[in-house]
Amino acid sequence: GVCAFVAGDLVLGWRVIATVGSKITDMTPSRAFAAQMGTVVALTSATLVSLPVSSSECIVGSVIGVGLAKRSLGYEDAGIDVRVLKRIW
Repeated sequence: GVCAFVAGDLVLGWRVIATVGSKITDMTPSRAFAAQMGTVVALTSATLVSLPVSSSECIVGSVIGVGLAKRSLGYEDAGIDVRVLKRIW
């Protein structure tokens, strides 16, 4: 099982990084930091109350949250590419 997981990361990991890092919404270093902090809060909170969570889903949710925050603040590059999200889920 572990070998297949590592092989999958080596072969397709770059696609996951590209999708989460730039295709869902435009990211800058500060926005990426905010998404990571959102992930940390979600994972820590779930761990404290013994809920099973997926770190991958937490980071995608945080990136979506950054996109929604940009839209609510009126940034020009605001928005979420819903087509990308439909392919993910």
